[in-house]
Amino acid sequence: IIDGQLVKGAHRAAAEVGHMIIVPDGLPCGCGNKGCAEAYAGGANYPKQIEKRIAAGEPTLMAQIAKKYGAIDGRVLFEAYTLGDDMAVQMLAQITWALGTLYYNIYKVLDNNCFVLGGGLTNIGQPLFSGIEETFLSLWRGKATEDVIHFKKAHFSSDEIGIYGAFLAAKYAN
Repeated sequence: IIDGQLVKGAHRAAAEVGHMIIVPDGLPCGCGNKGCAEAYAGGANYPKQIEKRIAAGEPTLMAQIAKKYGAIDGRVLFEAYTLGDDMAVQMLAQITWALGTLYYNIYKVLDNNCFVLGGGLTNIGQPLFSGIEETFLSLWRGKATEDVIHFKKAHFSSDEIGIYGAFLAAKYAN
C-alpha cells in the first residue's frame, strides 16, 4: 500500500518482496529461484535449514523444544535463542541479516522511513527488530539519526491479516 492505494503491478505481482534476490545463486527457494530473501528468512524455509542441520548431527536445543510445539517454528527458535542455543542464535542472525538487507534494498527504491512487519517471527520482538535495524544501518551510508528508519510490528495478527487482506482484495478487485 503506497499513499493509501493498493499497488498491484502490471502482472498483479507487486510486493512479492520475499522473492527479491539478496544472494545471487544462493539458497534454493520454494519459488524455484535461488537466493531469495524468503529462502533465508521465510517461515517455510528456515525450519528446513534447522532440520537439515539437526539431521547432520549439529547439537541444538531446538530438537527437544520442537516436541512441545509439534514442529520447528518461530516459537521454537525464540525459546532456544533465549536459552543461548548456538544454532538458534546463528539462525536468528541469518534471518535478521536477510530481512535487513531486503528492507534496505526496498528503501533504496521507495525512500520510505517505516516498515511494518507481520507474521509469527515478529513475536520474537526486540532481538528480531534490533537485528534487522542493525543490518539496515550497516548498509545505509547516510548520517545516522533516529529518524532514518522505523521497523514496527503489524497491528493485526497473522490470522487477522488474512481476513483483512481478503477484504482488500475484494474491495479492489476491479
